[in-house]
Amino acid sequence: MVLVWAIFFIEVFVLTLLKPLITDFESATLYLIAFNVIFVFISFIKYRKGIRELLFAAFVLRLLTMFWDVYARNIYLLPHSGNDSEGFLISASHISNDLSLLKTDMYGGLYTKALGVLFYITEPERLLGQYINVLLGVSIIVFLYKILSLLEINKKTKELSITLLCFFPQAIIFSGILLRENIISFLVVISFYFFIKWYKYGKKFNGPLSIIFLAIASIFHSGVIGILVGYIFMFMFSKQGENKLTFNRNTIVIFFLFTFASLFSYTQLNEFLFSKFNSIQEVNDLYDSVNDRIGSSTYLVGLNVDSIWKLIFFSPIKMFYFLTSPLPMDWRGLSDIISFFLDGLIYLGIMMYCAFHINKWKKGHPLIIGVLVMLLAVVFIFGMGVANAGTAIRHRHKIYPIIIIIFALVNHSKKSRLQSKEIKEKGEKSVIDI
Repeated sequence: MVLVWAIFFIEVFVLTLLKPLITDFESATLYLIAFNVIFVFISFIKYRKGIRELLFAAFVLRLLTMFWDVYARNIYLLPHSGNDSEGFLISASHISNDLSLLKTDMYGGLYTKALGVLFYITEPERLLGQYINVLLGVSIIVFLYKILSLLEINKKTKELSITLLCFFPQAIIFSGILLRENIISFLVVISFYFFIKWYKYGKKFNGPLSIIFLAIASIFHSGVIGILVGYIFMFMFSKQGENKLTFNRNTIVIFFLFTFASLFSYTQLNEFLFSKFNSIQEVNDLYDSVNDRIGSSTYLVGLNVDSIWKLIFFSPIKMFYFLTSPLPMDWRGLSDIISFFLDGLIYLGIMMYCAFHINKWKKGHPLIIGVLVMLLAVVFIFGMGVANAGTAIRHRHKIYPIIIIIFALVNHSKKSRLQSKEIKEKGEKSVIDI
């Protein structure tokens, strides 16, 4: 995908140079996309059979979704496309006409500002912005494949995991419409890729790169910073070359280093990195944030948090709802039913599968524990701040690839244990036969 992105940016540069000569920018953008698609298909050829076909299908579905959202929205408006996507487009268009707006608070934040700069050097053409999301969507799949390969996940589990991402309905939709979910998910996956490289091979630059990309993702939405808790856990207690977690005095030093870094980030960079939490100045503000419910698809309407003990007690419920809503008791109609079966039920199924094998994790991959810590931290942050099914669907998509990774690790560990058991049984049978 590196070549694909390089070709895309070259095309944008050429488009910028030819801008004074172009009278129909939409047609020019369509030609740009058509030319870039050729290189996307070429880049897929190097992958082995099975993965290659999945990538082709995933890309085509995302491309068709993009064209539907642009040219057929009058027939059926895709879920999540509408208010925010149009707001982002309008804000980016305003910025493209007046770059001084980059210094102000704009609807969509950093995403619309970046989009506005792109529109400034080209034209306010939504196809261009949405095709970037298509490329991001496929790049997320490619990096997931790289991560699973680094982890030496078995072939069947790898293909199943890639399939769960390629054909996940929300992943297809978010890759085809003009929202910022894909850029955040992409940065999170890149961050996790470098984290896994650190876990596997060490090397000084991999750890810092994982944190840098996570920090960039948190600028788009600060909730994903919870993943850092899992990173710190693994930095402290895992050791390269050993398939276990260890505790020694070095971990104490690392703990203090990260504590200092965290304090510095909070005191010096709070407004920049954690803008989503700026409204929380004291404990009562935190309770107000947890109790806040906006929108027609709200859940847990009767739940009220007014103490730290209630916050702790109700957090598992809030986290569960964040990952699975809209649940049957909150269904308002067909759209909620479809959302549950095509989204919430998938999360629920993965959670139940992993929980069913939790008693065997201690014999499996120690990374499972680290990823679980990441997910618990980030789901706690999002779960506390979200009480709307529509918002929950969008936010949990940001961590869906990480959820797929823990599923792959658990499934791989399960299959490895079964294979070991079969080999042992065959060996015992051979001894008896002799």
